[in-house]
Amino acid sequence: MLTPTQLMTYNFPMQSFAKAFRGEINADSSIEICARCRSEYNRIIDDPEDICLYHPKKAIPVPPFDTLYRLHPCCGTEKGSTGCTFNNFHVSSSKCRVNDDFLNTADYDFTEKNIVVLDTEMCYTKLGLEITKVTLLSFDGSLLFETYVQPKSPIIDYNTEYSGITAEMLEKKKTLQFEEVQALLLTIINKDTIIIGHGLENDLQALHFIHTKIVDTSVIFRTEPGFPFRPSLKCLSEKFLGQVIQKDTHDSREDCRVCLDLLMLKWSWSDFCLGLCNCPNVYHEVFNPPIKI
Repeated sequence: MLTPTQLMTYNFPMQSFAKAFRGEINADSSIEICARCRSEYNRIIDDPEDICLYHPKKAIPVPPFDTLYRLHPCCGTEKGSTGCTFNNFHVSSSKCRVNDDFLNTADYDFTEKNIVVLDTEMCYTKLGLEITKVTLLSFDGSLLFETYVQPKSPIIDYNTEYSGITAEMLEKKKTLQFEEVQALLLTIINKDTIIIGHGLENDLQALHFIHTKIVDTSVIFRTEPGFPFRPSLKCLSEKFLGQVIQKDTHDSREDCRVCLDLLMLKWSWSDFCLGLCNCPNVYHEVFNPPIKI
């Protein structure tokens, strides 16, 4: 599990979480930084002439990799070039705000001790990123809980490529209110529950949960050049499981299963190495080489 230092380093919600927001909030609470084009905008006032021009794919290194030269895969242009895609709305990556109440799972102490795998999908709303789907798997891989969620604020971008959510889904599927989902999750998750996932600080921020027993696959697999860079779940799945995921869109249930498979693989490596030589250092060097990203 992640140590208390790691939880703070990776911005997991803690008691003093007010200073650890992912979203970039200006002194004027109505002014924010667009998560796509990185320009300032007013989230309260809609300006039809203020178009968001951005690259949907982040610039990545190109051979030789020892240079700073990067290209956007979406259009093949160099990093810093004018965006190739536009949207009528700017969007915020904020998942919580200063006045939001956080629920601490330490206050929920019932006898059942369990291990769950968690993933959420989010859409862009006027408030930022809000949860529109939650999936929980049990440690044996079976579906434990899944629901669609009605966000508090109107959706301005379903972000389908990354969320897998469409307007039709939320119209046809039964949805629950955010507070209802929180209450249901807290009948499953308590202070002793171990939660497995990938980039779980984002999920817990959006759920407004404080929880400390975390196993995060984006942290337990090392990367080059190291912190703050972390491997994507897609990268880990292809490298270690030989599975190609997230081909068209993300699916929370699939992502949960991959996280569980990665953890079991990591666990088996550790047991194998320790059984051979009882030397953790060998395990780290042989079975956990840095992943280049």
